[in-house]
Amino acid sequence: MKKHGRQTCPYCHDSINAFHKALERHLRSHHSDLADVRANPKVWKEEVLCEGCGRRMRADNRKRHLKTCKGMRYEQT
Repeated sequence: MKKHGRQTCPYCHDSINAFHKALERHLRSHHSDLADVRANPKVWKEEVLCEGCGRRMRADNRKRHLKTCKGMRYEQT
């Protein structure tokens, strides 16, 4: 069984326990304002807006969302 070590964020030096995907998720949620994070296609996925309800989502989730979209306006908080 593989062991996954702690990974360190290069920006805030937080330690993340888990797979490389956890570090990518951390970068998206905590450092999305940095240009080099947005330039990395492995980390940053462009968001699209649903024409029916106005909800924002990653482009790869749009097709799944459209199957269940009711067309009501989505209030983002």
